[in-house]
Amino acid sequence: MSGTDAPEEIAPKAAFVGLSLDATNFLLADVRGALGPYLNVFLVTQQHWSQSEVGLVTSLGGILALAVQTPIGGAIDETRARTTASG
Repeated sequence: MSGTDAPEEIAPKAAFVGLSLDATNFLLADVRGALGPYLNVFLVTQQHWSQSEVGLVTSLGGILALAVQTPIGGAIDETRARTTASG
């Protein structure tokens, strides 16, 4: 095995992982977008939350997700435990 063979073996797996993460992100956004309105209606009608409370909780959840996403992504990028393709 020469040094030029290694990228060819790793490239298909790396492309698959990237596609998998894109698909997961797309599907999670779809679930969050579809579930949000139903959750809001459920909390207002069944749990008797006010619209202000629902708005506050969903806003805080979104802000918290934005605030935590970048540091966690940076920590994952800095980790030394890397997955490698084995042939």
